Amino acid sequence: MNQLITKPHIFNNWFGTFISQSRYELDIAPPEPSYTVEQVVQLLCQGNTLYKLNGLRTLNVADQYFVNGEQLISPKLNITAINILCEKQEIHADMLGNALNEKEFMQLVTKLINDGYWYFND
Repeated sequence: MNQLITKPHIFNNWFGTFISQSRYELDIAPPEPSYTVEQVVQLLCQGNTLYKLNGLRTLNVADQYFVNGEQLISPKLNITAINILCEKQEIHADMLGNALNEKEFMQLVTKLINDGYWYFND
């Protein structure tokens, strides 16, 4: 417990993990078949809206990002676009801007969709 107080990075990691965990069972339904990065970019560019799963908790703590109790780790991710993922319930292509062309960010978005955390309304 003393480490949580004296080492902020340990506290932030614990806090982010704890607070972003869902308190009840989420209605997670991964898509079948899974999306590719190219399909996700194409759907967003065609004007489709990406929706965050109801009840999904996302959090930004001291530039550490958490989704459903899991930390998103990558120094290369677009901070502005990650903040949009954490703060918005609906995402449109114009909100992401150049992040649509960033391979690592779009791989993360595609993974989150394929995990059932975000979805396109078919």
